[in-house]
Amino acid sequence: AESLEGVSPNHYVSVNARCYCSLCRVCSLLSQHPLLLFVGASYTGLICNGAAMVLGHKPCGILGSIAVLEMALKQHGVSSSTGAVCCPSVIQALCNCGVVYREMERLEDAVAAYEAALAVAPNYPIVRTNLAVALTDLGTSLKLKGQLLQGISMYERALALVPRHSDALYNLGVACAEAGQIERAMFCYELTTHFNPQCAEAWNNLGVLHKEADNLERAAECYMAALNIRPNFPQSLNNLAMVLTSQGKAGEALSLLQAAISALPDYAEAHNNLGVLQRDVGAIPDALASYERALALVPESRNAGQNRLLALNYIHPGEDPAVCAAHAAWGEAFQARHAAHVLPEIRPAHRDMTPGRPLRVGYVTPDLFTHSVSYFAEAPLSHHNKQRVQLYVYSCVAKPDAKTARLRQQVAAVGGVWRDVARLPEQQLAQLVRQDDVDILVELTGTK
Repeated sequence: AESLEGVSPNHYVSVNARCYCSLCRVCSLLSQHPLLLFVGASYTGLICNGAAMVLGHKPCGILGSIAVLEMALKQHGVSSSTGAVCCPSVIQALCNCGVVYREMERLEDAVAAYEAALAVAPNYPIVRTNLAVALTDLGTSLKLKGQLLQGISMYERALALVPRHSDALYNLGVACAEAGQIERAMFCYELTTHFNPQCAEAWNNLGVLHKEADNLERAAECYMAALNIRPNFPQSLNNLAMVLTSQGKAGEALSLLQAAISALPDYAEAHNNLGVLQRDVGAIPDALASYERALALVPESRNAGQNRLLALNYIHPGEDPAVCAAHAAWGEAFQARHAAHVLPEIRPAHRDMTPGRPLRVGYVTPDLFTHSVSYFAEAPLSHHNKQRVQLYVYSCVAKPDAKTARLRQQVAAVGGVWRDVARLPEQQLAQLVRQDDVDILVELTGTK
């Protein structure tokens, strides 16, 4: 119950779309004279006026700038979403519309404006770059709304325009990792570090994937690369500490975790992992204090909550009222947090009560690999009478091994159904169990 932490911000670097103003030096002038505002009745003046307001230097603000830019486009009979006239002024106005829409978080409109500009000026690098930035923003917005595959599509479109766009590469890596496309995620992170070697987040996330693949040496190299860029990067300090802990280097790991907490005092995962390290060296009271600090920061933290319950058994007898009360309190809080997602109760009238039908028995566990639980579970999984029991196995194993494969074969031999559900959200897993019409669900998770 220790925790590696990847980093998946919307963007690791703020890549701001630029106003395209070649007819005047409005962008550079504004950076020197914030109050400078171009006012003019000419078409060029309208474009510059709109660009100035994009940057927030006009009391009427962003909405006013849209009106100004649309007025400029209207003079040539085009709109910000179509474009038509191959004229430098039109291209500039379309690009500036895209900038304004992006500032307003109207990302689809921003993409449409840039695409209109690109249609009339396919060889303008700044137009392609701005469109790639807007597509990356849109991809992240879609991903955060749960539309992961659509987000990936936007990142791919951005990279088709600007193949070395490290922001899109990084975000595509994050999305692919979330989608379980691990090799592709690693490839994207590798490219990100190639085109932007100073991207500490990409190095960190690449290290996480190598750690999950048990390539500890490469993972440590990646974390060190991130820390060479940002010495106080909390996630990489935490993650490198986990590698060193697994290698038995408790002293070095302790220093790194303390540094992570010093850099980010409200970093709950680092407090939890410090507790794991303290528990492993026998400092149980210190471990409990670390878990409690993690829970004070993130009350719903499962790792810290479960680790605290386990650690209590090391200093109190299992039947001690304090231990029992702590388990009860955790269970009640867990139920309260998830009350909104509890499925409706199944009444007997809704069950198949046919006499003599096979009993549907399900087992759910993440431990069906080379783990102590798998040895205890092997007998029931392989010896159910298939005339009397219909077996369902819900395997939450993150990294299957040879033992997993053997158990799967044994379940199939008795007519059982094996479902790999490691990446399935809990609510969907609960729905799946309901759909399978399971009569009895047995939970086989560890010994906590």
